[in-house]
Amino acid sequence: MLQADCSLFLVKYSQVSHLKERKEKDCLNCGAQVQGRYCHVCGQENTEPHESFWALIQHFVFDLFHFDGKFFESVKYLLFKPGFLTKEYMRGRRLAYLNPIRMYIFTSAIFFLIIFNFFTKGVTEEFEKGRQKELAVKAAEAALLKEKDPVKIDSLKRVINVADSSLRKLNDIVLIQDDALDSSKKISKDTLKQNIPKSRASNKLPESVAYYDSTQRSLPEEKRDGFLTKFFFRKYAALSEKYQGRRLDMWEKVIDKLIHSLPSMMMISLPFFAFILFMLYVRNRQLFFVDHLIFTLHLYVAQYINLLVLLTFSTLAELSGWRIFNWLFFIQVLLIFFYLYKSMRNFYGQSRSKTIVKYAFLNFCLLIIFSFLSMFMVVNSLLSI
Repeated sequence: MLQADCSLFLVKYSQVSHLKERKEKDCLNCGAQVQGRYCHVCGQENTEPHESFWALIQHFVFDLFHFDGKFFESVKYLLFKPGFLTKEYMRGRRLAYLNPIRMYIFTSAIFFLIIFNFFTKGVTEEFEKGRQKELAVKAAEAALLKEKDPVKIDSLKRVINVADSSLRKLNDIVLIQDDALDSSKKISKDTLKQNIPKSRASNKLPESVAYYDSTQRSLPEEKRDGFLTKFFFRKYAALSEKYQGRRLDMWEKVIDKLIHSLPSMMMISLPFFAFILFMLYVRNRQLFFVDHLIFTLHLYVAQYINLLVLLTFSTLAELSGWRIFNWLFFIQVLLIFFYLYKSMRNFYGQSRSKTIVKYAFLNFCLLIIFSFLSMFMVVNSLLSI
């Protein structure tokens, strides 16, 4: 049986080889006597071990096109016949298609390279805008503390409110003004307080570990932060001290770290996704956990490609301003959700009603899993900068 399989392989891929055949008929890999160009025992090609530089180039080019052929053939079935590729893999028809693990590694590498380039550039631009706003806010803050004219104070207040990053600092300015301004300015101060969101005006983040610890000690035992809250606030305060109040620089590092942890998060989510499918279809005794994992790998690859298409439509809509790309973007979003349902329906072969129920439950579980994974990645990003 093994020899028959090897023979099929050799016949199918003999045209790939362009290397010089050895005159000797002993296999360099296993020592068996070779009948023909390939060893019938291990499948190794009986070629000269010392290759020229040109032979290496040829080998690389032929292997590359051979890989591309299998990849695009696999992607064609993956996108337009959801669930088909996994069925073929389960039936043992694997030679004509790219291995699901290799396909996942290749596709995810391309996907995340594009995502990193796209989002990192956007994040850098947004934080640069934020820094410009902070400079404007600092200038307005300095003028606000010295100003005594209520009209000018109101004008400075509007300048500060334009900068989103200034809201967390406005409450401090208002408190400082208590001793510096007279009663005429107090009216403007009260108006300013009303324009500050309560979450930012009342819940000030600690600027240093010492400040946070002293604040906690001053509170009654029952009102102090719990273990986790205390841990996060102390870590935030330590980072604030490390970056000397440059919060934009700090959060830029955190977000950059978070974006680059996405491949790890997706890789970690694979077995969780497969386990949920395993539990949903536990009555199907013909499917093992590994089968669900193969289905998950194929699904992730397809969704990476779908997301790249989505990103393309989004970019084209932004650059051209044409509505057609907005409509295509919306349709692609629907297709991404529909693809999962269609894959489950085709691969597992259950009725529409059962598939819809399991589809809804799966998405609910995934929401919880990715929420926890996202929280974990955020914490990990904070701890590693």
